[in-house]
Amino acid sequence: MNKGEYIKGELTPAFQYDSGKWEEVEFFETADVYVMRHPVSNMSTPITSPNYTDLIVKAEDVDWSFEEQAGMREHYPHLFPTE
Repeated sequence: MNKGEYIKGELTPAFQYDSGKWEEVEFFETADVYVMRHPVSNMSTPITSPNYTDLIVKAEDVDWSFEEQAGMREHYPHLFPTE
């Protein structure tokens, strides 16, 4: 990916076995892969095909960012430090 390109989707933390199969885990910190369902990107090259709609990414290759949505602070105050 290049600067300014992004991928958005529903992210599930998971553990991937040597067989390639994966299993959902409870916490993002314990995941070794992230499975993104129905990813959407602004890149010029498609990242999935009609036959495959999930994107599996190694946790070590992910840099985090987020966009705060309305109501997030009220519903999830533990995610935001007190000022």
